[in-house]
Amino acid sequence: MNKKFTVSIFYNKNKKLFNKTFDIMPDTTIQCFLEKYNLSHMIKNSDIGVFGNVKKLDYVLKPNDRLEIYSDIKLDPKIRRKERSGR
Repeated sequence: MNKKFTVSIFYNKNKKLFNKTFDIMPDTTIQCFLEKYNLSHMIKNSDIGVFGNVKKLDYVLKPNDRLEIYSDIKLDPKIRRKERSGR
């Protein structure tokens, strides 16, 4: 059965969260997906994951997977909270 299924990709751009949905074929890896839709440039120095778990590019996508591109953290969240609270 070669029915297409849906996956979503979430990414951060200019401090805003964006998402796109794609219909893909079964047995598609993250690498193939990124190449097919010209998205490889989005992960240059970033990790990519599915539902919060970092995955390798040979991971085979499953129906309704949520791909997430993780951007580098600029500041430790604990330090940021302290700075905002004024402590």
